[in-house]
Amino acid sequence: MKKHIMIMKRSLWMAVALIGLCSQPVVAQHIAVKTNVLSDLGLVPNIGTELVIGEKMSLNVEMMGTVAKPWGLDMEMAMGSLQYRYWISNRTMTQLFVGAGLKAGAYTYNNKTGLYRADVAAAEIVAGYAWPLSKRWNLEVQYGWGLLVRYANDLPAAEGITSEPGMKYDIATTSIGINFVYILK
Repeated sequence: MKKHIMIMKRSLWMAVALIGLCSQPVVAQHIAVKTNVLSDLGLVPNIGTELVIGEKMSLNVEMMGTVAKPWGLDMEMAMGSLQYRYWISNRTMTQLFVGAGLKAGAYTYNNKTGLYRADVAAAEIVAGYAWPLSKRWNLEVQYGWGLLVRYANDLPAAEGITSEPGMKYDIATTSIGINFVYILK
């Protein structure tokens, strides 16, 4: 799992560098920080940032991962995502948006039936809505759906049963969120 945390740290720095590169030609940019309340309730802390990169476009970067055993489960997880958003309204970070995103991460889950490990990647289509609560605060909901790819190495607990590592593909919900957003600038 330490290898996955190192990968996530590198990914975070690459995302910050990408945001820096994309933000150069923007004159009046908005920057926001956010957290997904649903993830927080699941005891998987997360942090995100959104940067306006055009008149109706923004780039959203989020990182999440376990720091302890959530709800007493023997689980470790780290994931990052990058989303391009197009805002339908006349202002970014307000009202309806659609977009596309990529996610990558890893998890390990151990229970009575076995040990489950996987590296995960997803390509998603997202949609959502943001309600301004005040000048600096927004409440945002989002839903993402797309292709989920897992390189799984499941080890069932029953004797004599072995499972070969392999690729697994699913069309599934890739993200769901209720985000509190604070607009810095």
